[in-house]
Amino acid sequence: MQVKDRKRSGFTRNVSFMFVIYWGVLVFWQNVSGAETRGTIDLLLKVGLMGYFVGFYLLRVRAFKAKAFLVVLLAMSLMITASTESQFSLSNIVAYAYPIIILFVVYGFGDDLQVNRLQLLAFCNCVIVITLYAAIYAVIFCWDQFAGALSLDYAYGNELSSFFVSSHEYGMYLVAAIISCIFCMDLSEKKSSLQKVYYLAVIAVLAVNLVLTFSRTSMMGLAVFLLVYTIWGKKSARKWFLLLGVAAVAVLAISPKLTEFVFNIVFKGNNAAGRDILLEKGLEYFNSGSLLQKFFGYGIYETRSYFEHYFDHGSVHNAYLQVLLYFGLTGFGMMVCYLLSQLFAGFRFRKKNTYIGAISAGLLLSAMSMMFTNTAIIFTSSIDSFFLTMFFVLIPKYVRNSIRKQAF
Repeated sequence: MQVKDRKRSGFTRNVSFMFVIYWGVLVFWQNVSGAETRGTIDLLLKVGLMGYFVGFYLLRVRAFKAKAFLVVLLAMSLMITASTESQFSLSNIVAYAYPIIILFVVYGFGDDLQVNRLQLLAFCNCVIVITLYAAIYAVIFCWDQFAGALSLDYAYGNELSSFFVSSHEYGMYLVAAIISCIFCMDLSEKKSSLQKVYYLAVIAVLAVNLVLTFSRTSMMGLAVFLLVYTIWGKKSARKWFLLLGVAAVAVLAISPKLTEFVFNIVFKGNNAAGRDILLEKGLEYFNSGSLLQKFFGYGIYETRSYFEHYFDHGSVHNAYLQVLLYFGLTGFGMMVCYLLSQLFAGFRFRKKNTYIGAISAGLLLSAMSMMFTNTAIIFTSSIDSFFLTMFFVLIPKYVRNSIRKQAF
C-alpha cells in the first residue's frame, strides 16, 4: 500500500525526493569515508550534487520569477568580499558561488514547486529511515557510550555522533527525524495502532540517541519546535506533552543520580564550552575592522585562518556572528531579512491553514535558535547547512505552495 501511495504521489519526480538523494549521498559518504568532508573527492562530490540540484530545477522550470534578480544584490556583495581575500582556492570558489546559484534557481526556476501530503509523508519517512540507520549504527558500534553513560564524569569528548563528524550535526538529524515522526502520525489518513506504535518506538530510540549527543543546541531546537507546535499547531497534543513533562520531573525528583546526569552531563553543567570567549573575540574582531570590512566582512578564508591561528577554531559557533564576520553587515542584514520574511510567511499562513502555518513557523524558529550556537548556515554548502536549509526552510515553503494551489 505504501509503495502504491508513493507512486500515486509522484514522489520520485518531486523536489522532496531530490533533497533526499542529495542528503542521502552525503550521509552515505560520511559513513564510508570516515573523514571530515574537506578533501578533493568531497569537494568534487559537492560540485556534482550542486549540478544535480540545479539540473533538477532547470528541467522543471515553467516560468522564470523576476524576484530571483534580488540575488544579484547578494552576488555583488559577495564579489566585493571575495576581492579582499588573500587566497582563493577551489573550495573558496564553491563557498562563494553556492548560495548565489542555489538561491537563484530556488527563487528563479523553482519558486512555484509543490510538495503535497503524500510526498511530504514519503519525504519524512525517508528522513526517518536514514536517521534511524545512523541511530542503529550508533547502538551497534558505539555501544560503550550507551552502557557507560550514567557513569560519566565529564561530557566533553564523550558525545555520541554515530559516524558523523559532529554530535551537533547528528543531533540536528535526530531532531528532524523526531519531528518527521510527529508529521507522519498527524498527516497519515489511515493510522493503524501498529503504525502509531512504530513511530512512538522510533521516537524513543531517536530521543535516547539525541540525549547522548549532549547537544544542547539540538535539544533546544526540538524544544522550540514543540513549543510552537503545541501552542499554535496541535493544541490536543498539549496534555500529552504536559504529562510527559510531569513524568520527567517526577523521575528526576526520585533519582538524584539521574538528576546529576541530566544537569552535569547532558546539559554540561551550564558550561559555555568557550563559546562565550569566541563570541567576545568575534565581536572584537568585527569592531577592529575597517569600514569596508564592517560592511562587507573579512571573507571566508581570512576569518577561518584568523580563528584557527589564534583560537584553534575555524568557527565562532554562532551562525549569525559567523556571517557578520564573513560577509559584514550587508550579508548579515540579507540573511536576517530573509529569515524574518520566512517566519512571517509561516505565521501569516495560519489564516489559510492553522496546522501548516504553525509548523512552518515552528521549523523556522527551531532553525533560527540552533543557528545561535551552531556552525550551520542556511544556503551554504556543508552537509549540515544543506539539511538545515532543505528541511527547515524549503520543504515548508513547497508545502505552503501546494496548499495555495489546493493540491495538498
